[in-house]
Amino acid sequence: MEVRTCKHIPVAVITKPTATGPIQVHYIHADHLNTPRVITDTSNTIVWRWDNTHAFGANLPIENPMDATQIFEYNLRFPGQYFDKETGLHYNYFRYYEPETGRYLSPDPIGLAGGMNVWGYVSGNPVLNFDLLGLELISFEEGQRITEVARTWSGVPYYENGGARSSRDRADCSGSIWKIYDEAGFPYKYSNSNMFPNNPRFKPAPDNKPQPGDVG
Repeated sequence: MEVRTCKHIPVAVITKPTATGPIQVHYIHADHLNTPRVITDTSNTIVWRWDNTHAFGANLPIENPMDATQIFEYNLRFPGQYFDKETGLHYNYFRYYEPETGRYLSPDPIGLAGGMNVWGYVSGNPVLNFDLLGLELISFEEGQRITEVARTWSGVPYYENGGARSSRDRADCSGSIWKIYDEAGFPYKYSNSNMFPNNPRFKPAPDNKPQPGDVG
């Protein structure tokens, strides 16, 4: 299953063809925060629905709303979140989110820079805000501003290892994201991979094996 997006909005789910069936396309209908709420097939039949009955997302989606013979599983939740079926938690990149309480299981990695409550989710207002990385809330208006700036960077030539030297003339991936957020009013200190070995917050994984909760 492959999710297609358009300007950060999830729009379609593509299921690749198999030996027993052709390619399948389903369409995602998102709300004002780009949270998926309804998925339909090519005949406009609803195959999946996640009602907004719990503000913090604790209610499970309806995977068989039309009493079909086969359920439809889709695991994206609030923007930046992926549902972990085994634990019932939402993976939010830097942290795991617990929807029953509307809180994270660990404190904010950026400390008080993300808000006074280092465990809370989007200052208790998931109807108007979201948190793409589990670090700091982004309002709908702020998300739109970041998106609009990102569009203006379309077509900028690639600059290998550009990093902090990236500009609108040429940029690499991390450098362009850094500049886009800066132009949108969300400046942050740029860090490249060479800084990681000297940063006490980054430690080698035991036996070079990823551990639960690792993000990179």
